Amino acid sequence: MLKLNKKNIIISLFGMFMLISGSLLFFIAYPENTFVDFSESFVIYGSKFTNFLRCSVNGIIKDIQISRNAEMEIQELKKEISYLRDLTVDYYDLKRENTRLVKYCEIKKQNPEMKFVSADLVGWVPMSTYGKFIINSGTSQGISIGDPVTTENGLIGSISRAGANSSTVQTLFSNATKIGALDTITGNVGIITGVADLTERSYVRLELLPSADAVKEGDMLQTTGISGLYPKGLKIGKVKEIEYDSSNSMYCAKIETYEKIKDTQNVFVITDFSGKNVININ
Repeated sequence: MLKLNKKNIIISLFGMFMLISGSLLFFIAYPENTFVDFSESFVIYGSKFTNFLRCSVNGIIKDIQISRNAEMEIQELKKEISYLRDLTVDYYDLKRENTRLVKYCEIKKQNPEMKFVSADLVGWVPMSTYGKFIINSGTSQGISIGDPVTTENGLIGSISRAGANSSTVQTLFSNATKIGALDTITGNVGIITGVADLTERSYVRLELLPSADAVKEGDMLQTTGISGLYPKGLKIGKVKEIEYDSSNSMYCAKIETYEKIKDTQNVFVITDFSGKNVININ
């Protein structure tokens, strides 16, 4: 153990003096390395770093705010686009409905005695190959079996089943169809019936023609009104091609219907007309 005598105290004090003196000489010789300068440098660079960090954080926050604002604007634009799209759909729906009603009024004007019920196609009868479809109107609206069904373009068929609020339409394209048709140019008549392999092209067949020149390509066909099942003068279609059916030894013609079967959406059911159920042989 070190003894604290006078000699040791003197040596210790001398050592401390030399250490302090050396430190002062070092700080005097190299003032840039002094503690004060170091502290000042730490404060300066620390302040710069703090400012940099603060600017970076502010920049990040600003970017987040801009991103959020942009996202909100995008959502608002999406809502506006959706609204405008709905308006466009409504516009074209109204335009189609207006066109349909204008043609309906034209038919009504030409046939003031006719009574119509408007209906929408809601589905096709399975396995019918466009032979039958279902509409959303029935006996509650005054519809009955046998009522003719037309569109603004022309005849499409007749009611084969009538429920309270829905009905089945047998179209011109059904092979069970038998409708008297008149060529408006030649005055000759034949029977319209459906043929499966012609349906996709919206074609039906005109049968029982008396000769090859009984009808001509481009002639318009309309209902005869003889049977009392259909009013006279409903448009059916136009002649596309005359053929000879060797299996039945008769002439026939392919008829392109004015109403395109795949485009059918809305129909008019004729619930009453002059001469209904009255056979006209004149």
